[in-house]
Amino acid sequence: MMNLFETTDRSDESHMRVDETLYEFFNRSASDYSIRLRDRLESWFKDYPEKEKSDLISSFKNDWYPSYFELLLFRIFHTLKFGVVVHPEMENTTKRPDFMLSKDGIVIYAEARLARDKSEKEEKVENITNEIVDKINKNVASDSVFLSIYDIQIKQIKSEKLQELYRRLNEYIEENKEKIRDESYWISSERYKDRFIYECESFRIECSLIPRTISTEKPVNIVGIQGSAAQIIDPIQYLKNAINRKAGRYGKLDKPFIVCVQIGSVFGAHDSELDDLMFGQGVYSMTTKSSFREHNGMFGSEVNPKMTRVSGVLFVRSDYMVPESTTLRYYKNPNAKYPFDFGGLIEKHSYNWKSIQVQIGEFDSTVLTHSDLN
Repeated sequence: MMNLFETTDRSDESHMRVDETLYEFFNRSASDYSIRLRDRLESWFKDYPEKEKSDLISSFKNDWYPSYFELLLFRIFHTLKFGVVVHPEMENTTKRPDFMLSKDGIVIYAEARLARDKSEKEEKVENITNEIVDKINKNVASDSVFLSIYDIQIKQIKSEKLQELYRRLNEYIEENKEKIRDESYWISSERYKDRFIYECESFRIECSLIPRTISTEKPVNIVGIQGSAAQIIDPIQYLKNAINRKAGRYGKLDKPFIVCVQIGSVFGAHDSELDDLMFGQGVYSMTTKSSFREHNGMFGSEVNPKMTRVSGVLFVRSDYMVPESTTLRYYKNPNAKYPFDFGGLIEKHSYNWKSIQVQIGEFDSTVLTHSDLN
């Protein structure tokens, strides 16, 4: 029988290295948490179709997050007693959806999509940047100046010895710490020429000094300012993009089709925002003293139906670190060519799931929470 992780003795309990993928870390780690996570995922993986296991292992090694979501969805549908076919063949196309589900004589297609603001590579770059700053704070000190970091450019994802960086930073501080305390320095052009630049095989850092104006008894981190590119984070746009990428992927279908979207690292995205996204923005009229919804949701309206090929959208809030906190929120498309009442089908077979019907205007959504996703 194929396993998701290697079967071997482990003794390394060290933290994740910057040049490791999540799969590599959990595959070698002997920490208690890593053992629990491996055991849990292996218990899910044993029920995964044998002929699909090799591809899923490769996917985990390449990009942990979407692979975890696919395995999680398989576990959820399996727990809810759906018949699950992974990557089924379809007529008139070489494309394959992630799942074909069957239950009580109903057959549906399901497609998984991760909504996230960063790729795994982008997260690695961010982790390396944070580690460099953390190591500078631990190995470079001054009671009279701070470092202002303008930019850290990561050129290669690899660990780097930083002793030379520490040495040169300390020299730079010693040579310039008195000069920057002179007020005339800050109105001269000289201060623009005094930036410290260090470049090695894996990264480039650029910074300067600013004087400390307040003395403290306790040690203070040397990095006082760290610049970064400004970003406008719009979690709803991430979700909308994720749904749109899957909504028309398979053209015309002869069965219900649902899009499953994981909400993980995306900022915000409260339930009320999901309601607005799918069914239209909620509005209260002071004139009529009543609430209604605009026709700007992804499902459109009866007059202007949208995404009619999509029977519904299943939002999954889950984190691989705490899968027992997983919750599902399903939105049925009232304008779908092949409607699918996910919540109604689940209520017939509750198992370990708790199902709560929530009225949203004239539509229904279903919230399901799992207290024991083992």
